Amino acid sequence: MASTVAACSGSSHHVSPQVSANAPREGSSNAARTAILTGYRVISPGQGTSGPVRVLLSTAQTATIWQAVHTLVRSNPLSCAERLGLIYKLRLPSTSNPGHVVTVAGYQCAAGVSVRFAGKATWYFDQGCKLFGIVKTDSPLAATATVEGTIGCLRVPHRG
Repeated sequence: MASTVAACSGSSHHVSPQVSANAPREGSSNAARTAILTGYRVISPGQGTSGPVRVLLSTAQTATIWQAVHTLVRSNPLSCAERLGLIYKLRLPSTSNPGHVVTVAGYQCAAGVSVRFAGKATWYFDQGCKLFGIVKTDSPLAATATVEGTIGCLRVPHRG
């Protein structure tokens, strides 16, 4: 089954949060308490995603992201002719299970989002690109491919 191509539009205002080279690594005691956004410098159809840029998110940013995650629409796994194209990744502290991490990965293809918790991934559709808009706003400028935005196989303008 082919996935639906999402047309996401709208503007986002970019803020430049402090980039942290010392972001907690998975498995560390701080990792489960810290929200981390990873954007990317390059997303290439042939080479995949490279040049990760990480930023620690504030409590307010994390709350806003969780609100957007809760608006995602459940979906079937993506089936796209092109590569899925990872465009961002979020590591969020679980709100329902303290000490655990939820991983949210956004893809270019069909505005697909994978939410992984306790080893199980569930697919969603970022209808209206609400989550992607927030991610673009919170991404550091060095994460060029994420900030310039390509989602649902269509370009989304970045206005700062």
